Amino acid sequence: MKLLIGEVRTKKKVSIRELSKRTGIARSALSRYENNQRFPKMDVIETIAAALGAHIEELYESEHK
Repeated sequence: MKLLIGEVRTKKKVSIRELSKRTGIARSALSRYENNQRFPKMDVIETIAAALGAHIEELYESEHK
C-alpha cells in the first residue's frame, strides 16, 4: 500500500516544514513517509490527515484511479 502524503501536502500548499510544525513529527520522518521508505502507524496517519485538513482516505493510493 502506498501513501500519498507528499501529493496531498503539495495540493494543500503546505510545506514539509509547516507540516512538521503542525504535527510535531520530524521533517526527516515525514520525508521517509512521503517517499514510502517507512510506513507510519494509524495514529500518525490520522495526525497528518488532520494537520492537512484531509480525510484519511485521501492519503491512500486508490486502486481504482
